[in-house]
Amino acid sequence: MHRKLVEITIIILFVGFWLTLIILAVKNQFNVASVPPEKFEIFLQAQNPMIIDLRESEELEKDPIDYQPLIHLPFRFVETHLNQIHIPQENPVLFVCSDGNRARLIASLLRKRGYRGYYLKSGLHYARKQDYKIQDDKKMVE
Repeated sequence: MHRKLVEITIIILFVGFWLTLIILAVKNQFNVASVPPEKFEIFLQAQNPMIIDLRESEELEKDPIDYQPLIHLPFRFVETHLNQIHIPQENPVLFVCSDGNRARLIASLLRKRGYRGYYLKSGLHYARKQDYKIQDDKKMVE
């Protein structure tokens, strides 16, 4: 009985966390700073942000990027691992993912907490499809 109660509590907390993220993203969707794909390289040079890649390992293997400082933190681990990453509030953080949605959610959450969170608008997949320059681990993709 006690184990069931603990399991139900964990599920409620988990669902509550993700609902909070979604509500924040919807509420603040116009307040989240985005980086258009065509401005990606310019933003990196001007701001020198920490980049946090929220894609799953399989996505990262298929479509690697090689920027420093880059942290791979799959979206499903954000709740449990984001607090373990030292993110200075005064430094910009750029979140990236395949389509921009996961990155927008987390950038919104960090902005609400006083950080300089940005996200790559439309995601890496769109940026590569449009031939914007995004570096992979072997060459500059043009």
